[in-house]
Amino acid sequence: MLPATPVAYHPALRAPFVKAHTLMMVAPDEEIVHANYWVARRAYELIPRSSSGTTSTGDKLWAADRGLVGPRLLVGLRLLSLSGRPNSAPPVTLRPLGGMVIQLITQQATMRLLILLLLLSTMSFAVPPRVAGQVSGDTILAVFAHPDDEFTVAPVLARYAREGAVVYLAIATDGSRGVQPHAGIPPGAPLAKARADEARCAAEVLGIQPPILFGLEDGGLAEWDNLVGHCETPECEPGRLTGEILRLFHELRPDAVITWGPDGGYGHADHRLISAVTTEVFQEGGEGWPANLYYVGIPASRISDAPDWPGPPLLGVEQQLLTVQVPYADEHAEIAERALQCHGSQFTAEGMAATASIFRHVNQGRIYFRPFVHTTSTTLFASP
Repeated sequence: MLPATPVAYHPALRAPFVKAHTLMMVAPDEEIVHANYWVARRAYELIPRSSSGTTSTGDKLWAADRGLVGPRLLVGLRLLSLSGRPNSAPPVTLRPLGGMVIQLITQQATMRLLILLLLLSTMSFAVPPRVAGQVSGDTILAVFAHPDDEFTVAPVLARYAREGAVVYLAIATDGSRGVQPHAGIPPGAPLAKARADEARCAAEVLGIQPPILFGLEDGGLAEWDNLVGHCETPECEPGRLTGEILRLFHELRPDAVITWGPDGGYGHADHRLISAVTTEVFQEGGEGWPANLYYVGIPASRISDAPDWPGPPLLGVEQQLLTVQVPYADEHAEIAERALQCHGSQFTAEGMAATASIFRHVNQGRIYFRPFVHTTSTTLFASP
C-alpha cells in the first residue's frame, strides 16, 4: 500500500511508464492514493529533454512545468474498482503543474485500481522560440552544504534561471545545529524544518527548481557512512553523501556544476567536505557528466578593505586562478538579497544587510569561479 504521506520517489513514477509517456500508480487495497505536486514534479524531472533542435515529448512536458504552456494540457487519472467499500473519499485535485492539472477520482473498489492516462501523445504544444543569446535548455547544479550557502552564487543562479537555464540547488545537511539566539528555534528537528522551509523560500525567490535536500546531519558530513562505501550486498554501495551526488549527476545530467572551493569560503568543515566529495564524483567521470566543475571563490585582493560582516574571516583566492568570471545585473543582486531574507533563522535584519554589503563589495557585479578543468570564460557553459 502507499503510505499516508506524499511519496516523492515512488517507483511507479519512474521508467518505463514515464518514458512511454504514461504515468501509472498501482495501490491495491488502498482507498485513497496520496499524491501531490512534488510527486508530479518528480515524474517530469525524470523525463529526458532533447538536446537536438526538435521538441521531444520531454521538452513539451518541461515547457508545461515552466508555465510556458497554458491549460491546453489536461491529464485525467481515474481510479476505478469494483468492491463494496463505501464511496466516501472525495476527489483529490493536485496543485497545477504549469498548465497541467492532474485529477485523481476514487470510486468503489474490489480487486484492483486501474489508472488511465490519456492525451499526452496527441496534444499539440506551443513552445516560445529561443531568444538569441539565451542558454535555454542548459542545466546548472549547485551543490552546497547548508541552506543559505547558495547566497554566495545567488545572483548568477537568478540570472541563468531568467535566461532559460534549468537551475537545481542541492543541499547536503539539514542545518539542524545552526542555532542563532535571535531566532529562538531549538536545535534538531524544529530547526531542520525551519531551514528546509527557508531553502524552499529562497529557491522560489531566485526562480530556480525546488531545493534537493539530502537531509544529512548538520556538522556530520565527515561521518564514515557518508563518505565511505560498503560491499555488504552483491553490489558495492557508495557512502551516503557520495551516493546522493552520483544520483544527481546521473538523473539531472547537468551541463555545469558549482560548489565550494577547497577553502570552503571561510574554512567550514562541511563546506570543505562537500567540495571534496563533489570533486570526487566529477573526476570519476561517466556518461552525461558535466563539462566542467566550478569552485566559487572570492578575490583575495578585495578582502582586506571589505566591510565588516557577522561571519568568520573570509578566505580569498588569487585572482589569476579565478578564470571564469560571470557578470550579473543589479536586478539579479536585488533578487539574491531578497532570497537571503528567507533565511530568518540565521540572520537578523542587520546581519542580512551586512552580508549583502560585503558580497556586493567583493563581487563588484560578477561571481568568480575557479574551474576544475582550466578555461577562461564569462559563462558557465563554455567548452573546456
